[in-house]
Amino acid sequence: DSSDPFFYEDDGSLTILPSNVLYSDQHFQALFQLLQPNDGILMFQAETYNIPSNLEVIKEWRGTLDNIGFRNARYGTISIPTYP
Repeated sequence: DSSDPFFYEDDGSLTILPSNVLYSDQHFQALFQLLQPNDGILMFQAETYNIPSNLEVIKEWRGTLDNIGFRNARYGTISIPTYP
C-alpha cells in the first residue's frame, strides 16, 4: 500500500517510505492548527483491530491525538466486504 509509512524488506530491515510524513506528530499538529479555528473533524485510515498487534498501535494513535489537543479522539471501524 503506497500510504504505508514503512515496510520491511526481505532481509528484515525497515524502509521508511515518503508517506511517513503523513503519520508524523508534526503533520497531526499542523492539521490540528488548521482545524481548530472552525472546530473541524479529522478522520484518517490507520490500523485494524482484527490484528492483535495493531491494538497497541491504535492506542498510540489515540494518545498522540489526545496529546496534540484533539477532543474525543476515538477509533472507528467499517467493514468492506469486497476487500479481502
